[in-house]
Amino acid sequence: CVIPGRAVSLFSKMITTMSKIGEDLLLDIDQDHIVLRALNPTRSAYFCFTLHTNFFEDFSNPEGEVLRCKFLLKSCASVFRSTESVERCSIHSSAGNEYITFELTCHMNAKKTYHLDIEDSQPVLAVYDKSTQPHKLVVQAQTLFIMLNNFPSSLEEVTLDLTRAKLELKSYLSAAEQNDKKPLDTLVSMSPGDFNSYSVEADGVCLTFSLKEMRALLQFCDKQPQPVTLLLGLPGEPIVVFVGLPGSFQAEFVLATILPPVQMSQTANSASMVTSNATSLRSVGDSSYVSQSLSYAPGSHPHAKKRGREYNSPDSSRPSKAGKRAQAPTLA
Repeated sequence: CVIPGRAVSLFSKMITTMSKIGEDLLLDIDQDHIVLRALNPTRSAYFCFTLHTNFFEDFSNPEGEVLRCKFLLKSCASVFRSTESVERCSIHSSAGNEYITFELTCHMNAKKTYHLDIEDSQPVLAVYDKSTQPHKLVVQAQTLFIMLNNFPSSLEEVTLDLTRAKLELKSYLSAAEQNDKKPLDTLVSMSPGDFNSYSVEADGVCLTFSLKEMRALLQFCDKQPQPVTLLLGLPGEPIVVFVGLPGSFQAEFVLATILPPVQMSQTANSASMVTSNATSLRSVGDSSYVSQSLSYAPGSHPHAKKRGREYNSPDSSRPSKAGKRAQAPTLA
């Protein structure tokens, strides 16, 4: 397939966005589209880009072969570090599917060729029920991005309070941080008039999510003319964000939210338990879906150690910290 110059910059932004949360890029090349996926180490964030034939200058898969592979995002990001002079990008796999080739054609017909080793993989899919997410917001990404810029980069999580009258974003502080002598507590609010569409079925929706991962996806969406769509549910259910250009590409972002302390204590006795409405990630097998439960342990966010928080994994004997992130999505 060949990506024209006008779309190379957008493709580069997709790779950069995924490299902010994950280590591997999961690539699916199908008969009429390409899918790029990444998830973070704790499986609490899932980013997916689907590129349709209109995204490409030329897209051909004459044998109809489906290629599913993965390779390091760090290596791929270095390929697209500078795209100002790139006029087109050709992507193809080797005969034995041992590596994938990116050929960049630049000004004056200069060519840069990169071969990245690949491994076989199975696609990871985020499975969620839209019926459990009755609240729908449509807004320009730049509006949300400006609101989140009011929070310090050292903050790990932000709480979203949603009512029919307004939306509030405020700092999420643990009990230890609340007892600090000088905690920095930030609060910003938005009215329904700030949104393209504001559909809230009930008051009292309170969701806490990772600030870093939300910023990463909004940095991508901020450059798109189309508004973003957010689907919201109850605490512990995922926040789902969509943006795209019909016929060209579709971006899907799924972020886990924190369970309330009461619900967290109910699941503390079973490290592998996943609630029925939790986000799940499934790998597609040859003939069926196979599910394996993995819990998202409290404080197990990849940045939790940086600020002296307790770190707990399903195999750890350390005590859990009530009120932290919900169970991890299920992975098969």
